[in-house]
Amino acid sequence: MSQVNMKRLKGKIIIIFAGIMLVLAWGGGWLFHALLTQYYFVFYPFVPLFFFIIGVLTISIFVSVDKTNPGKLVNVYMLIKMIKMLLSAIFALVYIIGIKDNNLSFGVVFAIYYLIYLGLETYFYSRMEKAIKRGLL
Repeated sequence: MSQVNMKRLKGKIIIIFAGIMLVLAWGGGWLFHALLTQYYFVFYPFVPLFFFIIGVLTISIFVSVDKTNPGKLVNVYMLIKMIKMLLSAIFALVYIIGIKDNNLSFGVVFAIYYLIYLGLETYFYSRMEKAIKRGLL
């Protein structure tokens, strides 16, 4: 696939991902403000922002990897997963140890976003893998 097509694909995936993350962030914010006000924590907006930034970086790295070398592709994928887990753990620990504002709510919300992100990541990677196998990428 040409560089132009790869940039289009990257842009398309990032736009879809951004739309999903915006809906989740606004939906979660509304849920906290309307129904679960006692569980709201001030730093809630940083949770979806964290996963959005991680997602954009992950998409950018994965799209730019040489798709003709399956071994390298797997190594990069595993490295991305490891870094994502490490950054997530650091983010959560900084919040829990440093900020200490409604830790239980933060933990539940963070886990929900992590699982949603994991599902989105799996979906996007499986679609990319199918495209690679068909020779489209």
